[in-house]
Amino acid sequence: MKKTVLLLLVLLVLLPSCSKEPPSQTISISPHDRQEETETPTEAIERASETLPFLASSEAYYSDGTLYSTGGNLLLYTPLETGETRPLCFDPLCQHEYSGTCAARVNHPKSRMIVKDGMCWFTAMTATKTIGDVSVCQLHAMDVASGKVRVLYEQEQDILDFWLLGDTVYLSSTTAETNTEPDGNSRIEITGYPVLRLDKYGSTTTVINDPDGMQPVLVGSDGGAVYYRSKVSGGSLYAADYGFQKSIPVFEPETGSWNLTFFDGWLYYIRRTDRTAVPENDEEIEGEFDEELSFTSGGTARICELVRRGTDGEEEILCEAVPTPKYNAGEETRLFRIDRDAGILYYVPLDLSYRGSVVWELSAEEKAFHAQFGELHDKPILTKQYSQSGGRLTALDLVTMESRDVLSDCGADIVDLYAVEDGRVWARFELYDVEEIKAKMAAGVKSDSMLTYAYTGSEDILP
Repeated sequence: MKKTVLLLLVLLVLLPSCSKEPPSQTISISPHDRQEETETPTEAIERASETLPFLASSEAYYSDGTLYSTGGNLLLYTPLETGETRPLCFDPLCQHEYSGTCAARVNHPKSRMIVKDGMCWFTAMTATKTIGDVSVCQLHAMDVASGKVRVLYEQEQDILDFWLLGDTVYLSSTTAETNTEPDGNSRIEITGYPVLRLDKYGSTTTVINDPDGMQPVLVGSDGGAVYYRSKVSGGSLYAADYGFQKSIPVFEPETGSWNLTFFDGWLYYIRRTDRTAVPENDEEIEGEFDEELSFTSGGTARICELVRRGTDGEEEILCEAVPTPKYNAGEETRLFRIDRDAGILYYVPLDLSYRGSVVWELSAEEKAFHAQFGELHDKPILTKQYSQSGGRLTALDLVTMESRDVLSDCGADIVDLYAVEDGRVWARFELYDVEEIKAKMAAGVKSDSMLTYAYTGSEDILP
């Protein structure tokens, strides 16, 4: 493995662990003298060896044999034993209507969640309770055994992220100003995305200000520190004590760095390289095809590396070729996860390959739709299919540093990895198997010209 010298990461302070009940919304203040806001720390923050459990919200979560996700503006669950996906609603007569009282309604296309110890925290937009004349975004806590839901917090704009640090909830809030235009109309301007600590009875305390609108996000905790950086620009990674009374920059991750994860004194992440991968593809397909809708690219991919950096300045490249995580509207997909109990890192390797092509045509309804805009699509469409990973998932033992594939050529690429538990990998998948794609098309399942068929589910892995 390649090793270079790097800058020291700082270790900091401590707090108690999670309980099964909804969080008490309290946090112990570390025994530092409170620092003036204008003061810049010049030395390492006091440190402790302990690390609080840290969980970040996601669009799907696996816990205790069940995958939780959202779809159709509903909170869904998929138990391992049945594999059947249903709304997480306890009323057998409920119609799960938008304007009703269904506990599973999120009414939010980007709802995020955390599930732990029988509790599900999730964000939802409400259509019934308002502040003034606008709907609000709420943070809910549900006991998944009883279906009882508590509203912990609400605000007018989206809650973009939230986290559990020990038994305390933190969230990305929004500050805004209402400006009056010369024509008399009002316009709301977003001025920042501070991070708030949720205290008792729904009150909040700002722990990270955001005067420049850089949208700070918490990325992990390790050795008594909590780490954060800008969601917008990346930039410096900061370490703070658990009371957020002091924070200092610890290093500057490379431009194009994703999935930052702390474990056992190491920072793991994916970083971009200047290298590209090109698969072999000698197939010649004759015919005239719709040039606007045909998808024949995808034959190259940017190569990324999976690396880790240690507190002693050491760097190791764990895998020299992994895909680039998808990044959209500030949200990044995850391509590796660490089993903290077993000390195993599961990751998606880059194994780019050509998988065949599909020649197809738009339906009569689709042609009519395009015709409304003066677009004529009467030629066949050619779509070439590529796999980013060969349907693989690799397990790396972080003690022996031995790796092996636990999943291979499963017919779909893992594009967002949620968990590896109970003998299965739980993830967001995208089909690359041409025959399965053709079967989807024959069944009338809609797609774009790239024939992207994605699904949330699981696959068996090798023991």
